[in-house]
Amino acid sequence: MKLTDKQKLRKRLKSFCGMMGDELNKLDADLVSRLTDTIHRLSTPTKVAIAGLSTSQHRAVGELFIGEQLFTSMEEAKSCPVIEVRFGKEAKTEAIFGDTVKSYPGLSISVALAGKKPSAVRIQLPYPIFADIDFTILPAYDGDDNRAGYLVNLLDNTEVIVWCSDATNQWAPQERRLWFTVPDTLKERSVLALTNAELLTTDEAANALEQKLEFVAGEFHTSAKVNVDQAKAAVRSGAVVDNDEFASSGGQSLVKHVMALVQMGQVDLMIQAKALRAEIDTIPLGAPQEAPAVPLSEVMPIPAKATQPALQLSPEEQAKKSLLDGTKRCQTALKDCGPSNYTPVFEEMNELLASLSKVMDGDLKLTRDHALMETQVKEAAELIGLLSYENNENAANEAAEILRQIAMDIWLRLSTNSVASEQNPTEINKASASN
Repeated sequence: MKLTDKQKLRKRLKSFCGMMGDELNKLDADLVSRLTDTIHRLSTPTKVAIAGLSTSQHRAVGELFIGEQLFTSMEEAKSCPVIEVRFGKEAKTEAIFGDTVKSYPGLSISVALAGKKPSAVRIQLPYPIFADIDFTILPAYDGDDNRAGYLVNLLDNTEVIVWCSDATNQWAPQERRLWFTVPDTLKERSVLALTNAELLTTDEAANALEQKLEFVAGEFHTSAKVNVDQAKAAVRSGAVVDNDEFASSGGQSLVKHVMALVQMGQVDLMIQAKALRAEIDTIPLGAPQEAPAVPLSEVMPIPAKATQPALQLSPEEQAKKSLLDGTKRCQTALKDCGPSNYTPVFEEMNELLASLSKVMDGDLKLTRDHALMETQVKEAAELIGLLSYENNENAANEAAEILRQIAMDIWLRLSTNSVASEQNPTEINKASASN
């Protein structure tokens, strides 16, 4: 399956960190912090929190987004702790007791709540939306007694908030006091879901709603009126089954607002990630050693003619032969490939790295930095595999430069750092001259 742009950037940043090794700690602290944060955000779905007072139907709004009935009774809904909804290959319910997790097949909240009350419930569902979005449904908020604790759950890594509020009631003091403490940046990524919209049947109710919206103006990015029961009836198993009903219920508008805010956050994240990629592309990879200004073909000259290999090559000789033969094939492929298809180049590069990895996993042993070299080969393979999806000239040239640096580093280490070999680092030049 072809990687998404988000996955490509994540792999690129992770590969850079891996290939830098211990030298990563010597980079600017702000850069390392931004790398760590961006990789984490690229690695996790957007978190959407759904919350509200007990009169807000926020649990039912959660069921609307999930497309499943979670509770069998009002009592069960009221007693349920935080619900985390995540992606999973099969439907599963987990009751979380601190570090202990008990799993149950399917949607089994009733079973998860039986006996000792868990601190949280996690649901996994195989619906595509959960690959990009994690939903967290909070318990009802009805007072100031636990405002600090409630805010911890509401704001924890949250990127979008769906705050549910009864459309027929004024903005409650509890809502006002809680929302006052929500950061402005998060308010800008929040939707006010006005539930019980089907009860707005009189002019008096409509006027009261207008006053409420004026009162909370600027506290939310947008708002949407929704008939929750009608919207839920139009959704099954994570998919809309009745488009007309879903649109007329207001559910479609609510979902569109939430998805727009999710997309907005992803756009900002991608801009940051691309800027980081441009920044790290100027930093040399691997251990700190000055790269020769000469082409790889001059550092590791390709013999003018093939020589008869020894019957049994040492691990060091196998690695060097892989470097020489593989470099020649890569150079030939890069020279001969067409302007629109660089697949042969990437195939040769991957084959070279695979052969090196096989040798290093076998009998080859270096007196130092062996694990580092294994990591560099692995990270280079991942990074070049990533670039292969772009399949253009720029990607091929970038991959060639990565391979050049890795190959030169391995060659120098093989010449000076192996257990069996004490050959001079310039032996490759002498070998070439003798040919």
